[in-house]
Amino acid sequence: MNRTKVIALVCSTVIAAILGGCGGSNAGNASIGGTVTGLAAGATVSLSNNGGTSIAVPNGNFTFSGTIASGDGYNVVVTAQPTGQTCQVTYGSGVINYAGTNVANVTVNCTANVPIGVSVTGLAATNTVTFNLILQNNPNDVTALPVTGVTNSTVTGNFTTTLPLGTVYAVTVAAQPTSPAQVCAVSSSSPASASGGVVSTVPIVVDFTCQ
Repeated sequence: MNRTKVIALVCSTVIAAILGGCGGSNAGNASIGGTVTGLAAGATVSLSNNGGTSIAVPNGNFTFSGTIASGDGYNVVVTAQPTGQTCQVTYGSGVINYAGTNVANVTVNCTANVPIGVSVTGLAATNTVTFNLILQNNPNDVTALPVTGVTNSTVTGNFTTTLPLGTVYAVTVAAQPTSPAQVCAVSSSSPASASGGVVSTVPIVVDFTCQ
């Protein structure tokens, strides 16, 4: 072998080694999985990775079928929430390392949605007052609270929608009572704000007084 061919062979070997060390090609594939917690008994949450087919997952460990090549990204999202709960994903996205190490730390935590309602005092027995529940970037959920007691009785009721943690809400009077005419306003002692608030883990009741 002449000197030129030897030099060419050595150079090609060195270049290949350098490219391999720098991640010039995929070295391995990795599975994507993690853990779901907080679901109600018998419930599942639907998850997908990189827009693929959704899987229904109960509480416990899960792993998506198939693998992701080293250097490629993954992105796990909730595609369908369980009834009455909201699930949030942490550590759900990243890039597979060169060794193709399996990802098993995707965390999906589910919490119960919070009921929201009103308490009305001083409403005449023949009257009805209607409230709006206003959700940020969502349609109104409207409910009417008929009274079946006597004047000055306290009437309570919940909206049909339960709210995920962190939801921004407001409650307004949609229609004041008219038979007889009364005006209902938020009580100064109400534990929850009607003008707006953020849902936490405590059920929300806004107190109104009618005069």
